[in-house]
Formats: sequence, structure tokens, C-alpha cells
Amino acid sequence: MSERSLQRHLAEHGTSWRAELDLIRYERAKALLDQGHSTSTIAGRLAFTDDRALRKAFHRWTGASPGAARSG
Repeated sequence: MSERSLQRHLAEHGTSWRAELDLIRYERAKALLDQGHSTSTIAGRLAFTDDRALRKAFHRWTGASPGAARSG
């Protein structure tokens, strides 16, 4: 499938490559938090520039910090 065909297909389903990637990163971050990994380890595994970028994204996803999600 060409890149443009994929973009059209995703758009028909109300999503985009970026949105799907963001969802996968969020789900993986939650799983790694549940396993007790540090935010710096998770940031590295999910290709964030640093743990601050991960914390910012996590807050955008959930409205809370990764620490709050870990304890909840």
C-alpha cells in the first residue's frame, strides 16, 4: 500500500498515522509504568527526547502525571 493510500484509509476511519502512533505510545507507557519502570527508561524506549517530554505527553493523554498513574 502506498503512503498516500494509507493516509486516505486512515482518514476514512477518522484517524491518522500520528494519532495511531500516539495511542500506541500511550498504551505502552502505561504498561511500562505498571511494570515499575522509571520515566527516563520509558522515555528512552518510546523514543521521547527525555523524560520531561514523556511527562508532558502523559499529561496531555491523561491530565495527570505518570507518577499519579503509577500509584492509581
